[in-house]
Amino acid sequence: MRPAAPVDEAAANGLSVEVRGLVVRRGRRRVLDGVSLQLAAGAFLRITGPAGCGKSTLLQTLAGVLDADQGSIRLGGRPAATALAAGQVAAVFQRDSLLPELTVLENLLLPLIAGQHLSRRLAMLRAQVLLAQFGLVDIMHAWPARLSDALRRRALLARVMAVQPQLLLLDDILAGLDSAGRALIGRLLSPPDGRVASIIATSSRVDDFAHEAELLLTLPEGRISPSEPGQEGSGCDTRP
Repeated sequence: MRPAAPVDEAAANGLSVEVRGLVVRRGRRRVLDGVSLQLAAGAFLRITGPAGCGKSTLLQTLAGVLDADQGSIRLGGRPAATALAAGQVAAVFQRDSLLPELTVLENLLLPLIAGQHLSRRLAMLRAQVLLAQFGLVDIMHAWPARLSDALRRRALLARVMAVQPQLLLLDDILAGLDSAGRALIGRLLSPPDGRVASIIATSSRVDDFAHEAELLLTLPEGRISPSEPGQEGSGCDTRP
């Protein structure tokens, strides 16, 4: 496998990721046992493996939700805490949901106004772009409870993309969607004008994101390989 690209800085289209010797325990069990990987800025890594192998745990640790028992994480060449504090990392986890008391539009505006302190006018402009990009204009005033699973996932993805993260973590976001819904979200993550963030996505299906992601990590074995046969594994590396 070709060595990973240098990971000592953030790129305009994403953060590099470097994980070394990551150990996360739950009780006496090591859910992650010495995971190490490197991901170049702007790359797309998908993670597969059986239930309970540590896929969600790895993403939660990268997002700062869980603390590692051992090992280190560097994002953009700096300690992970720096990127997390700067709001450069966004995540959608399996239990994430839109705020039910807010419309789709209001769910998009909230992180822009309350989190990024944009004026309502600027927040509205950015929200309108995302609504159009994600095909949500017609349901922008709808309540989340009235949306299909596919529309809720698209709205969730639009909400996290509103803050323009440099690292996007997606935990089984395609679960339960039909083939059309999976294909649409895949296209949204790799638009014609190029990817806007580094992406790490877990999947319960081995073929999810197979065309969008360049790289595949299989847990618990820890093998990283090209996402599709015939691709080279550049941009990512693992170490025992």
